[in-house]
Amino acid sequence: MNDSAQHPRMWGLLVVRPHMTRFSRLIVLIAMLFALTACSGTESFGSKSEWSVLQGLEFDHRVDRLSAPVVLNASGYRVAGFPRTDAAGTVWVMLNPKSTPLYKQLPQASFSLSSAQLAGLGSIEPSVLARLKSHVRE
Repeated sequence: MNDSAQHPRMWGLLVVRPHMTRFSRLIVLIAMLFALTACSGTESFGSKSEWSVLQGLEFDHRVDRLSAPVVLNASGYRVAGFPRTDAAGTVWVMLNPKSTPLYKQLPQASFSLSSAQLAGLGSIEPSVLARLKSHVRE
């Protein structure tokens, strides 16, 4: 009889018996699936990175008062700044996000723009464009 079949293997301080290897593989698979699902959606690393870009712009331009929309390049993203309706600052919207949720706006305040201003923003991710169209006022 094989000596390893009679005696459990020592793996650090953990004793791994031959019949436990399938169970161990299942645990590892479950842990990997959990890790993958935890890295998607609003809590994904990509989404958090995109929100941090918006937070940085909002902080850097907090005292600025825009009279017309502007588009800035920040960390590889195109971000539009819009004058707030209440004239209390700027609303920042990411135009080309890569992570869900695709529409990212900071702060959550009202703003409006004309269809000509919207057309002048250039290339915009389709779901962001749909949301921006809801802010068009003539």
